[in-house]
Amino acid sequence: MYCKRTRYKSCIHCFALIRNALAANFVNLGVMTLYHDDSVETALVSFLQLMSSIPTTDLVSIPKLTKNFFSALDYFLQDLTSYLFVMPVTLYISVLGCVEEGLKHIDRDVRDLCCRIVENITGYVHRHMSREKPSTDRSQIEQLLAQAPQALPHVLELILNMIFYDTDRGCHMLWRPLLGLILLFEKEYVQIRDLLIESSPPARVHIARAAFEKLMADIEPDLTLRTKDRFNANLQHMRAALRQGVSVRDATAFGTTIVSSPLEGLGMFDGGTMQAQQHVHLLHNAEYGTNAQASPRFYQGAGATTMS
Repeated sequence: MYCKRTRYKSCIHCFALIRNALAANFVNLGVMTLYHDDSVETALVSFLQLMSSIPTTDLVSIPKLTKNFFSALDYFLQDLTSYLFVMPVTLYISVLGCVEEGLKHIDRDVRDLCCRIVENITGYVHRHMSREKPSTDRSQIEQLLAQAPQALPHVLELILNMIFYDTDRGCHMLWRPLLGLILLFEKEYVQIRDLLIESSPPARVHIARAAFEKLMADIEPDLTLRTKDRFNANLQHMRAALRQGVSVRDATAFGTTIVSSPLEGLGMFDGGTMQAQQHVHLLHNAEYGTNAQASPRFYQGAGATTMS
């Protein structure tokens, strides 16, 4: 590891230099584009070529190298996403391949950076693809997506698998890139969703199907702040339902019938034991937060078939 760190020391400094230059906003990069100055494009090509020269295993295993690279890439794609779609397709695929590895990284900061990177890419693509008038940017996007049709859908598959099998290691920013990916690749999303549901144990198939149905409930086909907030709330309910084996909202809504069999073994239907009340309290915390105070009416419903 010491030899690798020494070998990549200059790369670490280059990534840090690019990150600091972009983060500080020293130069108005829009002026360069206006006057057809290709300095930014040249810098990005050099940056991505340097990235592609480093094995992915090394790129995600050396902490300083990993954080400096993904930080620089994040700043690049915040305002300069258009440059990514004029790059050679090999560099585009390499970027998404590194981002996939970053999403699985053990460091939460790295995973959050990768979520923002994918969100910036999908937001840029969705913004231009949803416009009715044709443009140069849209044609460049369509051309690159046609050359690498499985690159972004593969990221979508990875994120859905991480959420469904609860292997996201506490990364709560997965909703940010997920919504854009679903809106861009609805057909691929349906295929991945159906495969995940079919792969569930027979007793949990209906739970998985109901959870996915709630994910896109009342979601408009846009990326406005209101839609993102609603999607995030839906995703949290979906995750809670998959973890508990019962819909949290159904279990805590007053006046609804509890029909999920996992609660039967906890005394939910035989008078309401303390174990059942503790389980309901956990569901309440998952829905409203650990600091929320459950009402007496909430606990009274724990021993009955319906919460009245």
